[in-house]
Amino acid sequence: MYFFFNKNKPPASIHCTCGETKRIYKSERKPMKFPYTFTAKLVQFPFRHYVKHNWIWRYYIFGLALSTPVFWYINGLANSPENVAKWAEIKCKEQQEWESKFE
Repeated sequence: MYFFFNKNKPPASIHCTCGETKRIYKSERKPMKFPYTFTAKLVQFPFRHYVKHNWIWRYYIFGLALSTPVFWYINGLANSPENVAKWAEIKCKEQQEWESKFE
C-alpha cells in the first residue's frame, strides 16, 4: 500500500540500445516540437499565462455569479403557470386563424 500513497514515486525507465537502463526524470522529458494531437496541444497550452494576463478569465466567474440570478428570475417569469396559459391561448388563436385562411 505504501507504493500507492508514496508521493516520491520512482521515475520511469527505458532500455537503451547498449543494454543499459536509463531513468527518465521529469526534467529530461521534452515537449514535442509540434504537438500533432489535440491532447498534446492541450498539455502544451500556456493556461497559467492566459489566466494571469487576460482580463476575461478574471471576471468570468464574477460575471457568471452576477448574471445567474437574473436568468433564474427571467426563467421563473417565462415559465409561470399564468404565462404558460396565456401563451397556450395565443397559440390556439393563431392556429384557428391559420386554419380559417385556407378554408
